[in-house]
Amino acid sequence: MTPLQQTLVRIALDVNSQASLKEVADLDRKFGDVGIDSLEAMSLMLAVTEHFDIKIPDAEIDQVRTMNELAGLVERELANAGRHA
Repeated sequence: MTPLQQTLVRIALDVNSQASLKEVADLDRKFGDVGIDSLEAMSLMLAVTEHFDIKIPDAEIDQVRTMNELAGLVERELANAGRHA
């Protein structure tokens, strides 16, 4: 797991303390399958954008369903801003 993915898992667990680390750390499982509902997913996105000081277009946020997809989106937005994870 990359440092970025580790950070995202930590943020996800902060958003939903009921989620299992093992489940959230399975980066290809859908948010709903690891106990993160749609409201918590939006909270996760907000926490991620604040943590990394990035903006993610709403249309792209709606397409993110897994931690790996979120990691890819964050990496891309950081690269667009001239920064690295």
